[in-house]
Amino acid sequence: MGDESSCDVIYIAPDGSQSFVENPDRPIMKLFEKLIGNDTKQNTVLTNAEIVNILSKEFDVDVEKVNLFEIEIFINIIKKYLKDWPEWDKFEKDIMILESQQNKEDIENIKFKNYLTLKNYLHRKLDVVKFLLPPYLNELPQMKKVKNNSDNKDSDDEIIVMEVCATKAQLNNLILRHPIHNNYIFNLEEPQDDNSLLIPLKAILHWNGINVIAKLKWSSSEMLPFKYKNIHKTKYTLVNKKLPIQPNNIENITKWQIKCKNHNKINILIKDLLQKFFDYSIQGISTPHSTIYQIIYEDLKILTKDMPSYLNMPVELRKNLCKYNYIRYMYKDVSESIAENGENYDLQLQETATPMCYLNIDLHKTKNTKDYVKLECNICKMEFKGKDIQYVIEQHFSAYHIVEPDWQCLNCNTRMSARDLALINWEHTCTVKRNNILQNVYK
Repeated sequence: MGDESSCDVIYIAPDGSQSFVENPDRPIMKLFEKLIGNDTKQNTVLTNAEIVNILSKEFDVDVEKVNLFEIEIFINIIKKYLKDWPEWDKFEKDIMILESQQNKEDIENIKFKNYLTLKNYLHRKLDVVKFLLPPYLNELPQMKKVKNNSDNKDSDDEIIVMEVCATKAQLNNLILRHPIHNNYIFNLEEPQDDNSLLIPLKAILHWNGINVIAKLKWSSSEMLPFKYKNIHKTKYTLVNKKLPIQPNNIENITKWQIKCKNHNKINILIKDLLQKFFDYSIQGISTPHSTIYQIIYEDLKILTKDMPSYLNMPVELRKNLCKYNYIRYMYKDVSESIAENGENYDLQLQETATPMCYLNIDLHKTKNTKDYVKLECNICKMEFKGKDIQYVIEQHFSAYHIVEPDWQCLNCNTRMSARDLALINWEHTCTVKRNNILQNVYK
């Protein structure tokens, strides 16, 4: 094997003639020598600095004049195609044969020939990238401008986003109220004392993430598929209550938003829909689902007051259930003996919720007019059906759901448990206007 400091190699031209050429600083040639010394290319790892050196000295890329985005792309191209060069196996095999023959001149010749082949191969790949890059580079300044000006905020108001994967119980206890050693703020201990959630069926059907799916017999040849679900649009913000922070008190529009596909060109009267649920709700012991129908009927009586008198099928509807959002704060208390900077921090995870309900209703002809009811828990990815559906869903909540912190109305500061809010389907009515009471929500 030639010495790495050697400055002369023999080049065999296509016509068979031989000539000595000066060997300048060629990083790819030195890479070959390193690979030969290690017997296998898998044992050699190139750093980004070494690849930048290849770009500079082998492909005349002026790294001082090229932006970092381009450099990063060029580095990735060299990494990928250097590894995937199809001639590696043949090159290694030829080198091994020549080394066994201790033929130094032929080794240097084949190194140089493969050097030119590999360099041309990489050059073609870089040329393709250079051809495709300009449109993206032209868009970069505008993309940065949009990012920097998002929400019209100064750099001092930059929002830092953190993604957390946790169960609800873990999330409720994730943030340490006061930092501990090295200003650590996360609680990694599993919660041990969470109480099981014992709530009535009515609150369960209004719980965030619970879907009620039913098929009702509309006529002798028609079925009415019906889906009702409550979903909370939530936002989490880490706040320090030692700082003067004011909530963003935004009024929600509580009118129905209706999306009608109108494929079937069929409409039903709202009063007929209510009557159908009422009929099912009074069947009593003849159906194990009459209690569920009764709850949905009572909900629809309230929710449909501001609906049109009829709906075109199929239809999707959604509505904010309350005029103002709810907030609550979640944290894990820290004993004073291990707290750090307790006088400067009172960290709490603020959860803001906008309760919404969704309705999907359709009507179609079918030979199968058998009705059914099914409940789904989106949080646990489970479904419940059958004659014991009420007992099973109640047992599920007591086993897998926990008591959660109370909610607080952003407008009137009234505190209510999640259970009580679910019983009234999250439609709390403020009794006192916000501007007539003390702003004590953050105290």
